[in-house]
Amino acid sequence: MLFQRIKGLVSIIIPCYNASPYLLDCLNSIVSQSYRDLEIVIVNDGSTDNTKSVIQTWLNTTEVKERFATKHRIQILNLPYNTGYAGANSIGLFLARGEYIAIQDADDLSHPDRICKQMEFLRQHPQVNLVGTSIAEFRSGNPKTKFQVKWIKYGFDQIRQSYENGSSGACYGTLLFQGEVFDRVGGLFRSLRGKRKVTGHDYFFIFRCLKEGYRIENIPEVLYYYRLHPDQMSGRGNK
Repeated sequence: MLFQRIKGLVSIIIPCYNASPYLLDCLNSIVSQSYRDLEIVIVNDGSTDNTKSVIQTWLNTTEVKERFATKHRIQILNLPYNTGYAGANSIGLFLARGEYIAIQDADDLSHPDRICKQMEFLRQHPQVNLVGTSIAEFRSGNPKTKFQVKWIKYGFDQIRQSYENGSSGACYGTLLFQGEVFDRVGGLFRSLRGKRKVTGHDYFFIFRCLKEGYRIENIPEVLYYYRLHPDQMSGRGNK
């Protein structure tokens, strides 16, 4: 990082690839956050659909102009080709200027109080460096019916043990963490090989954070909504 992080600012990273059917809902869920000091970093990862025009339409809405544009708190990068989820995510992390960083997938939604409650948790637990939340899944055609997942772990020791055993215990898309964590650990690996049960980019990011001695917790409340839809894999681009 070549700049001083802005105290109190939360940078929300949104990598997107061919996400136009879902992106507006995602962005509006961020605009509706009760925590006001936000920066939005959108990385359009070489989309071949109308993702770029959806972003432009969203930028021209009155609420977005009033809340973000006047403060220069929106960064948009349109990549000339698809780098894959890990590449686009890492680019967004490098652009983030906030003291804190949050992740948001372009087809998912956040509860209006998500960032506020995560910031409050970190302030009340200064020993914690990363905090996630519980999540609920919903099908794209039926957004009102949601099902809470069972695999999220609670308590640092249980989360750490899960990762040491090669399993997940936190959802990367729900994370909010101190910017200094990224400054030290770095972004997501683009190419992974290994014999662990879980080999996702997000798994290894959290695994590395734990190895560096950072503490992670999960808030036992559903504050993030994971969308299930037919374009699940293509929506993230090449791996």
